[in-house]
Amino acid sequence: MLINRTYCFLFFFSYIVVGVLGAFIESTIKVSFLDELIIAVFCGLLFLKIVKQHHISKKLAILLVTWVFFLIYSLLCSVTSNPAIFQGCLQQIKPFLLLFSLLEIKQHLAKKDKKIVYKLTKLLGFVLPVIAFVSRLDADHSAFFVHMANYGNLMMVTSLMFFYCSSKKKNDKILFVIFLFLGIFCLRSKYYGEVVAILFFIFLLKKEIKINLKYFICFGILIFTMLVFSWGKVYTYYQGFNGEILARSALYQTAFELAKDYFPLGSGFGSFADDASKVYYSPIYIKYGLSDIWGLSPFYSNYITDTYFPVVIGQFGVIGLIMLCMFYFFLFKQIPYSPKDRDDFTYVLSLCLLVIFIVESTAGSMFTSYLCIPYMLLLSDIINTNKKNSFSKEL
Repeated sequence: MLINRTYCFLFFFSYIVVGVLGAFIESTIKVSFLDELIIAVFCGLLFLKIVKQHHISKKLAILLVTWVFFLIYSLLCSVTSNPAIFQGCLQQIKPFLLLFSLLEIKQHLAKKDKKIVYKLTKLLGFVLPVIAFVSRLDADHSAFFVHMANYGNLMMVTSLMFFYCSSKKKNDKILFVIFLFLGIFCLRSKYYGEVVAILFFIFLLKKEIKINLKYFICFGILIFTMLVFSWGKVYTYYQGFNGEILARSALYQTAFELAKDYFPLGSGFGSFADDASKVYYSPIYIKYGLSDIWGLSPFYSNYITDTYFPVVIGQFGVIGLIMLCMFYFFLFKQIPYSPKDRDDFTYVLSLCLLVIFIVESTAGSMFTSYLCIPYMLLLSDIINTNKKNSFSKEL
């Protein structure tokens, strides 16, 4: 009971303080450790469970062994400084450790807690767009959200939480779509693509996904539609803009070069495209000619942490990319399906979250930032709730 109440408190705290107020707190009072604090508490709950049961799960053991292996490899490879390696190691393990801790402690919101989340997200679904409009400074920045991309992420997770905790009636579906479309004012191409994918999953996907020609065609159409809505940005990521190499495009191109030059394990922790490589300015940027690119230079390095996939490809190479694909496959297998899911939409909501993780990773570092915490809490709550319900039915 105590663990469940602690989990519920952390769920609300994470959504309100970290999700809603996170950017404002970080920019005004310069507190940037809230996500680490929350993850540490969840890890503490997991540690208590391990001590009590004298047992550690196989998947958690694999995660820890893998991270220790890459840490030793990074120290031996010595592409960057040791402080950068250790900081990079902690940054990259955060989202995985959080999700695995949540899945291991097996807690979820009770019905009364979901009612509170429903009312809260319903209110914020209307309030957040007003705050965004009033506090907007220009096309990309806001006095409250700092960057409008943060507003888009918050509207997305708020919409999904609202729909998850609702009764899924017609009015709830209408409000869900309204909240999604209110988030479009963030003016981010990836958000448009995510909305297309979510509407496809929620309103068109009626059965469990299976590997056959029908679903290949459906997903081909979905991917094509997402590209139509975000083609401009996708093109610039790979080809540059008006002949100039943009920071993101350069990061992608260099990531593949690193995967080839440091085959098969990459250049190691803290060496490329993450915050550690920015703080300690990795020698990789000078070696591969990135130090002269606007946003990647030692004097202005704000765009170094602007993507996630280059981190995986560059720092962990081919092996890291394969392991990330295995991680997503593992999450997909964790999502149980039953005919009842046609009514409560938990199956498709989980798929929506996986798509968001993938899309956000193409042009943002949400996966390793404080923004991922509400998403991880929502995904784990769906999985843990469904597993408990499936277990109850078996009994």
